[in-house]
Amino acid sequence: FGLKWSNWEPLENIGKNHNIPAERGLYRVRVRDAVSLSYIGETGSSLRARLGQLSNGIYKNYMPYRDPHTAGPAFWSLLQLDPVHLEASVSPCLNLSKPQRKGLECLAIYEHRKNFNKSPTFNFGRMPFGNE
Repeated sequence: FGLKWSNWEPLENIGKNHNIPAERGLYRVRVRDAVSLSYIGETGSSLRARLGQLSNGIYKNYMPYRDPHTAGPAFWSLLQLDPVHLEASVSPCLNLSKPQRKGLECLAIYEHRKNFNKSPTFNFGRMPFGNE
């Protein structure tokens, strides 16, 4: 459906990474070198700031609340179970309204479901499985 995604960048300290634009758009997060995605989201503000909010919360010693980022607790929990390397990729969408961005987010999640027979791991409030 025509989204152009950036190269993958490390998620840790991504809020200072000027390869990530300070523009609105879609973003996706995965465990480094994974085929399927962990999360797909959209923002009406800066992609760099939004991913920076996620990064700032998940690398602390305590679980972040769902504010400022809804996927924060899931990613924090994942890092407690397995210190994986996370990375993000973005697709700026400068001239789109909020409903249009939300629609593209839904299409990106649909494409993921179609390709992998599952949603991105942490979309829809899901958490990682714990150690039994």
